Amino acid sequence: MRSTFLCITWLLLCTISLHSEEPVKPNRTDDIYQSRLIKVKRMSETWRDAPVEIRLLDGTNYSGYFHLMRNDIFLLRIDDKIQEIPFMGSESIVLKRKPQDLLFVGLSAVGVAALFAGGSFLGFDAPERMVMGAAVVGAGIGFTLGWKMFYKDVVIPIKK
Repeated sequence: MRSTFLCITWLLLCTISLHSEEPVKPNRTDDIYQSRLIKVKRMSETWRDAPVEIRLLDGTNYSGYFHLMRNDIFLLRIDDKIQEIPFMGSESIVLKRKPQDLLFVGLSAVGVAALFAGGSFLGFDAPERMVMGAAVVGAGIGFTLGWKMFYKDVVIPIKK
């Protein structure tokens, strides 16, 4: 009798304690927001004084030079003034292409030109005029490929 009473009491206490706590549902949007915020904070360490454009959800664009990111706010230098832009309302960040990226375009043009010239010289035992023509065609193709691959803006989406 006493053991039955203890079992029933124990079951009641377990049932009451289970129903007294409301389960906490994880907020998935907060988790995604926090992970994106951490990712952008880490990436932004290398953006100092880089030309960027921040696009907001309402369609507004801010273009300037990235200063830093403090808490949940982007700080951009626009016309020698610091503009604060909230991370929460941002849709994407666009890292603008730099003049230094043209170096890769030139290197790809020279590399493909050398490849075409070497291929025509060694493969066909072509005259000098044909080797130069192949080099010019290769330079054109290399320039086009380099322009499309290296000299472009990088878009980092924040909200999808």
